[in-house]
Amino acid sequence: MIPSFLCRPLAFVGAACGTLWIRGYEREILDAGRPLLDEEFTLARQAGVKRPDLVRVLIVPEVPYPLHRLLRTLQKWRLAHCFSASGLTAGYGIYIEAVHASSTGLLVHELVHVGQYERLRGIYGFLRQYCLECLRFGYWDAPLEKEARRLSQRPL
Repeated sequence: MIPSFLCRPLAFVGAACGTLWIRGYEREILDAGRPLLDEEFTLARQAGVKRPDLVRVLIVPEVPYPLHRLLRTLQKWRLAHCFSASGLTAGYGIYIEAVHASSTGLLVHELVHVGQYERLRGIYGFLRQYCLECLRFGYWDAPLEKEARRLSQRPL
């Protein structure tokens, strides 16, 4: 457990570092991704996205994440099992792993994160809050993550 007095400074550092790679991912998705389909556009509005016209989705064989090769190696040694994801939101860009491309629940989950990015004033604001919550409560109990899970599990 991380001492509470370290959570805020670590969240600021994590957000500052994470902003660089998230901006790169967002750029890639916005360039190569597809716009939301009509029914997805509606889901985005219901999930709290203010500008669904800006959202792009990129289906990929595997969702990338920072330090990808190192984490893959650690996964093989069963030391980093929590670093795999079926989807990842980068600002207005969403990666979806190809094997989950038809999952409406996963798309809604990621759309909720897009709305959170908007609400928290962009990439740095979202990452600062997200990192802080993950450090304080853990990934599964972080309020932003719980909100995304809750909204993706109920009919919109």
